[in-house]
Amino acid sequence: MAESRAPYGGYSGAEEALFVPGVDYVSPWKEAHGVAEELNTAVAALGVDARLVRAVAHVGPRGEPVIQLRLEDARVLIRELRAGWQSG
Repeated sequence: MAESRAPYGGYSGAEEALFVPGVDYVSPWKEAHGVAEELNTAVAALGVDARLVRAVAHVGPRGEPVIQLRLEDARVLIRELRAGWQSG
């Protein structure tokens, strides 16, 4: 099966939807979950409503830990970060 890479570095092939035998998905998910919670806590500390931005743990097709944000969540985070940089 040919592998294709999305421009952002993610995978867009069929392997994205499959579990590969022998690949540890649990440990990377736990790592991603911890970092997602750290990010969510940091965003809340900025005063951003947790309902507006939520990082979610995920695991890539080869077992790599990944944090996902919806596009609108990322846009809110970008606005808040820029506002903080401009006022700081």
